[in-house]
Amino acid sequence: MAARARDPHPAADGTPGTPAATAVDFAQFRQNVGEGFGRVLAVYGLNPLYGRIYGTLFMTTQPLSLEQVAQLVGTAKSTASVALRQMEAFEVVRRRRKLGDRRDYYEVQTDLRAMGTSFVRNFVVREAEEGWKLARLLSEGMAHAGGEGWPDAPELELLQHRVAALVRLTEVGQKVLDRVQKLLRVRRERLRWTDWVRALGEG
Repeated sequence: MAARARDPHPAADGTPGTPAATAVDFAQFRQNVGEGFGRVLAVYGLNPLYGRIYGTLFMTTQPLSLEQVAQLVGTAKSTASVALRQMEAFEVVRRRRKLGDRRDYYEVQTDLRAMGTSFVRNFVVREAEEGWKLARLLSEGMAHAGGEGWPDAPELELLQHRVAALVRLTEVGQKVLDRVQKLLRVRRERLRWTDWVRALGEG
């Protein structure tokens, strides 16, 4: 076990300084970062491999080949290839070519606005569209309530309140989504927290 380096600056009373933090192996650190990203995705039910790949590329300053990515994250080339194509489609990684090299190389997407736009388009908008379909289904169904098998008045009123609340929530969600999309279309080099607050509060 390697000894911890000591702070070269002594304390005021002349005693040796406190031990400084031990240097961290970069390869291990990069792996830990990738696993951290993987755990974040797993919370949302997504494949942790995507997070490990993103974390690996995030902590790498030069584009990596498919073989390098597969080796660093510990998976088969075919598996890494499928994941990288999907991540490229979602615009979280970019494909690069090197002069005189027929292989594809990959690097992380660091443009937060582009990533945010892609995430909203590929996930949030789709979810919102399905939400509106459900809201319309519920609203139209409740508008024709009273046929065979429908609950009696007290229970029917309860269902009507539930549906009305869900439709209102969907409407609010759509307004928030519209504000976020408007914000992401603004051409700025940096998106500040105040920009988000201002955009979400408009209207």
